[in-house]
Amino acid sequence: LQMAMTEEEEYQTTLLGLVELVKGGTVAFVDPGSTKHPDACLQAYADAGIRGASLQAVGSLGTEQDLPLLVPLLEKSGADARDRGNVETALLSISSRSGAKAVPHLQPLVKSGDSSVRSVALRALAAAGGPAALASVKAATTDPDEALQDEAVRTLSTWPNTWPEDAGVVEPLLTLAREGK
Repeated sequence: LQMAMTEEEEYQTTLLGLVELVKGGTVAFVDPGSTKHPDACLQAYADAGIRGASLQAVGSLGTEQDLPLLVPLLEKSGADARDRGNVETALLSISSRSGAKAVPHLQPLVKSGDSSVRSVALRALAAAGGPAALASVKAATTDPDEALQDEAVRTLSTWPNTWPEDAGVVEPLLTLAREGK
């Protein structure tokens, strides 16, 4: 039945379900994620004041398979700093646990038109680690956007080195030091 719902029906039934949970005294729940319109559910959680807790749970429990749902949420978070922070925390948590498997899901964020999304992408790539993530962050050191260049250098200088192949982070930092940037 749930897969036959429209986005508006999904939103309304999610709100109804949340009301029933609160009326029954529920203090925590886990959404199984079996929905056709996850954005509608997350919007209902936000409107009900529980989106942040939902994103925290996704960050704690999620895998790289959940990143395709989180990536658009980051781009849609706009000026809402709290929401963007919650999405970023979830992305970083999942990326650090998933390693290189997360990178293909994160790389499109580096091309976003929103520079703050691009900065989050660099931090998430560093959390994931690996050669492809390192290449993306290294490439950002020559981006036309100076703020993104600065973020790329900060990201490289704090690279977590949790994966054996992350030793390559030294080379771009030495290059930047030699070039006086």
